[in-house]
Amino acid sequence: MSHRLREIHFCCNTHIMQPFFALPPGSIDFLEIFDFRTPSCVSSPMPNLPVKSAPVFESAPRLRKAILTSSDAWTARIDFRIFLSSNLSQLTDVHCVGVFMPSSMCRKILLQCTRLRHCTLGISFENDPQHANQPSIIAADLTSFVLHIRCVLDGGASFLQSLAFPRLQSLEIRAQECRQPWPLQNLISLHSRSLFHLQSLGLWLWVTPEIETILEHFPALIEMDMNLAGESLGSSVLRRIGSGELVPHLESISCSVTGSTSFVRLFEMMELKRGDACTPPVAQLKTAYLRMSTHLTKEQRRRIIVLQNMGLISSSFLNENAFV
Repeated sequence: MSHRLREIHFCCNTHIMQPFFALPPGSIDFLEIFDFRTPSCVSSPMPNLPVKSAPVFESAPRLRKAILTSSDAWTARIDFRIFLSSNLSQLTDVHCVGVFMPSSMCRKILLQCTRLRHCTLGISFENDPQHANQPSIIAADLTSFVLHIRCVLDGGASFLQSLAFPRLQSLEIRAQECRQPWPLQNLISLHSRSLFHLQSLGLWLWVTPEIETILEHFPALIEMDMNLAGESLGSSVLRRIGSGELVPHLESISCSVTGSTSFVRLFEMMELKRGDACTPPVAQLKTAYLRMSTHLTKEQRRRIIVLQNMGLISSSFLNENAFV
């Protein structure tokens, strides 16, 4: 292996990767991007052995981006401690996709990687005792944060309690496996501590009507992705979005449509946000992605065609099952 490699992208089992991890320090001194993806155990004849140590990363002074992706999400075989065993404070991008870790490990990543700008973490509180009065962590440079949460008692919301992201622009939280309302107050508290100006928000979780209060805290939103089990975007929220009273700069929306009532309210909002009455400083809606779980009537199809002709929705944005 050349010592001057700047990028490495692997898609293989951890079994095959063991010789690489065992390379001596100094072997990847020029490496800037490390991308390691493991295939599903079902599709691979070789075992995904746990990775517990990696001497090769004890010296990686130029490493900026680390991407770990596991297709076998429930038994992730990659332990981020292989990176944290050395000083990697220079990392600007850390993405752990399908790799679920105790909340204490996720906190350690945010604490040690002091230059993070983009981060994706998967947390699980299983066998991970929670401690009250955790010291605060300020990720001063973080601009985008994606948090995937495996089923835990409070949906992982308490993980946010001692964090602050003053420069955050994009936030996505996914906790779909948690079959209870997600405490959105923790998100409001995060904003109060950080005072960030969020431009993109994605929420895939069970929520309460607090969603309207959440959006009131983020008037600068340009993009919004809502997959809200148990509570759709209500008529009050959609009416205020359509009038520009709520998230006036919104240009792109992705959301689930779970019934005919939800469909009518959503399309009334989109027509308002796209019509001539929508003038600066209220932004016009430019794109919409609809996840349909309801069949469309002739009238609903007609309204879709109107919005398609206006350039708002293309057929690729619609669940094809809606036209069955």
